[in-house]
Order: sequence, then C-alpha cells, then structure tokens
Amino acid sequence: MTLYAYYSEKQKDHRKLYFIYKNENDEDVICTEVRTEKKESLDFDDFKFVGEVESYKRSLCTNNIQYHYANTIF
Repeated sequence: MTLYAYYSEKQKDHRKLYFIYKNENDEDVICTEVRTEKKESLDFDDFKFVGEVESYKRSLCTNNIQYHYANTIF
C-alpha cells in the first residue's frame, strides 16, 4: 500500500506531535499526517506533500516525549 506523507507547521504546533516514517531509500521523512490517498488540500493551509513513505518509525511530541503508535496511520 502506498502512503503519502504531509507536513504542516501549524498542525505540528496545534497537536504538539509529529511523525517519522521511512521512505523507499530508508531515509527518515518528518511529517504531521500520512494518508492512503494523495490529497490536494487538507485541514491546515500550510500543508505540503513531502513524499511517499513505506514504514512507520516513531512519533515525537514537540517537548521531545516519544510516543509509539505502531502500525497506525494518521
């Protein structure tokens, strides 16, 4: 299944949470939302598409507390 990653600074500030996924080159991709379908616009006006991702690595709170949501798509 293809996953599409997006980043929004406003969403990160609002939720105090962001995610790290791995892409096909095994590089970390920082995002605030991952979807199963590609969208042109989402809830926050500063959303940008940051690429396709393959696997979840971890979640981080903006105060550096780490959360784990294994196998969860946000």
